[in-house]
Amino acid sequence: LKVSFDKRVKNNYGEYYNKVIKVYPNVCQTTNKLIRTVIHEYCHFLQMPKLHNLSRYSKLYQKYGYDNHPFEIEARLYEKIYYSSCRSSLKRNGII
Repeated sequence: LKVSFDKRVKNNYGEYYNKVIKVYPNVCQTTNKLIRTVIHEYCHFLQMPKLHNLSRYSKLYQKYGYDNHPFEIEARLYEKIYYSSCRSSLKRNGII
């Protein structure tokens, strides 16, 4: 798994594709959103560890769209569950 920070301005906070999480800090703008985005995209890595798993995402996207997509619902829940402990750990270690 690789995490990269891309300075391009996109219309999304981040994305996951083929074991690479890309985060767009110019879009995130706050530390909180940056943390949530990394957690969210990491959940997608867990959901789709292999490239062939992306076809399932696409099929579900066609059926449910983005907001009601089961993978996106799970990723938003993952953010809520892990955000506080992740932020606390980053603060405790002097990263933020």
